[in-house]
Amino acid sequence: MNDAWACANCRSLNERRASRCYRCRTPRDVGSVAPAAMPTVGPTSAPAPKGRYRSSAFRAVITSSLIVAFCIIAIVSTAASTNVVPAALQSDASAKAALPMVLTMTYIYWGIAVAGLVTFAAWISRVVDNVPVLTGYYPRATPRMALLQSLVPILNFFWIPSILREVLHAQDPDRNGNAVIAAALIPIVAAIFIAFWGQRILLAFRLGSGDVKDTLNAGLVLQQVVVGIGIIGFVMLVAVIARVERTASARARGLAAGSA
Repeated sequence: MNDAWACANCRSLNERRASRCYRCRTPRDVGSVAPAAMPTVGPTSAPAPKGRYRSSAFRAVITSSLIVAFCIIAIVSTAASTNVVPAALQSDASAKAALPMVLTMTYIYWGIAVAGLVTFAAWISRVVDNVPVLTGYYPRATPRMALLQSLVPILNFFWIPSILREVLHAQDPDRNGNAVIAAALIPIVAAIFIAFWGQRILLAFRLGSGDVKDTLNAGLVLQQVVVGIGIIGFVMLVAVIARVERTASARARGLAAGSA
């Protein structure tokens, strides 16, 4: 333990290789002191976080705009499919005429989805980076971890809610953010679940019955249900982003007023 370092924030002893305190997660370059220099009795003063507050509002606006655009494209694409698919079943000429529009909508749809995910990851990384400056609390996820975890498919549905809950609790301890986060997460996960298994059920139905027309009509209904449920979740996600930004701005104004 000769190479151990003590945390000035919580008095914990940490291994030499640890970059953050195992107990309170204070970075070593912020709270590291020699164990012998720690007072044996009495309180210790919490070290001031390094860095400065950098607003995440611009990233929040871009992310929210892309989410809204994604919802609009999903609605337009669903409406177009409802009109185009029945006509395409009537003749090959109708199918060929509809193909360019369908492909264009698909490219726009996935392009906005990818851009929205990347900007969301950038936003949540900046939010996590601001938490210690605004509250003195160090989240479990570092800004880099928050960025990477947001981009990992499937697992990000487990990691992102945990990060957001911790951020909201740190910035506004008197209010519970679990409900609004659940209201955003559950519809999105439900929409993905219904889309995944619904497609497999439709495929099995087609292989069993051979009726392509009925299968496509059922697919259109499935698309409408999935889009409707998913939009509810994405609208609530925009509400979560707005709440995070409001609490962060309130904290920043309070700090500015206190230092004035």
